[in-house]
Amino acid sequence: MFKKYIFDKVFDRSYDLGVPDDDYPGDDDVFEPDLLPDEGKPQIVEPAEVEPNPHLLEVDISNRVQISSCAHKQLVLVGHDGLTSAPSELAHIDHAILDGGLVSGARAQSRRITFDFAAKDMTYSDISSLFPLGQKETIWVSRAGVTRSIEGYRDGPLEVSAVTALATPVVSVSFLCPFPYFVRDVVHRHDFMSAVSGLEYPKEYPISFGSLVSDNTVFCANRGDYPTSFVLEMRANSDGQISVSAGGLTARIVGISAGDLIVLDTGRRMLFVNHVKRFDLFDGAFPAIPVGGGEVVLDDFSGTATISYSEIFEGV
Repeated sequence: MFKKYIFDKVFDRSYDLGVPDDDYPGDDDVFEPDLLPDEGKPQIVEPAEVEPNPHLLEVDISNRVQISSCAHKQLVLVGHDGLTSAPSELAHIDHAILDGGLVSGARAQSRRITFDFAAKDMTYSDISSLFPLGQKETIWVSRAGVTRSIEGYRDGPLEVSAVTALATPVVSVSFLCPFPYFVRDVVHRHDFMSAVSGLEYPKEYPISFGSLVSDNTVFCANRGDYPTSFVLEMRANSDGQISVSAGGLTARIVGISAGDLIVLDTGRRMLFVNHVKRFDLFDGAFPAIPVGGGEVVLDDFSGTATISYSEIFEGV
């Protein structure tokens, strides 16, 4: 009774601790209170999915130079030109000529991109060595989780400005891009498929047969701003010719022999047969996948074929 009296007076809340009135811990007993209710327990909170920062801009030049709008980076982007708007020269103009006619839909032949960045603790020679003249660069620009690329060459001298000799210099570097549009960093690949005796190709076991084509069609989506070119790689199973159609245009390749490897690059306007340029075998036009997507059709061809392409955009 004495032990019970002392327990009640000291704790005075034995009912909250789950101890029955007629059952108190003895000298050799271990007292374990009930678990706290759910609202008092530590809760495991799943980390929220972080949305990409739409204002964060990351620039990677040939996997060698990184410029970022993050203030803690060594090269901090403070300004840019030519990333978001259409190319300025000849882009989408309607030009009135002397006889009153219109020339519409002209497209730029090049694009200039400029980056202004603060270079921390770097000398001019260090900065200049990052951007050699005459070297082709691949420029990847990422914004809000989307990455697009463009190729160009450094254009003109580096411009450095600083308010005082001790101030962090702001550097301007420009690139001239012969192809004036951005390309998505994702390359789409589609195999032409067909069923033979109820079996769909390609098969993975025991060996890969590729994809068998016979007057077949593949649909290619294009979410870009312009019709996009493609690379079509084919291995012929028989002699003859090939017709490739897309977007209302048709390319014809003649004089094909069984076993030939044919690569049609509609962007570079090239035809290779067994790794050799063969314009003498080409007739027609170079087709493209229209905006929104369209079908690419192979006619008069038996063999394997794969198409690859990337979408084209005005900016990032």
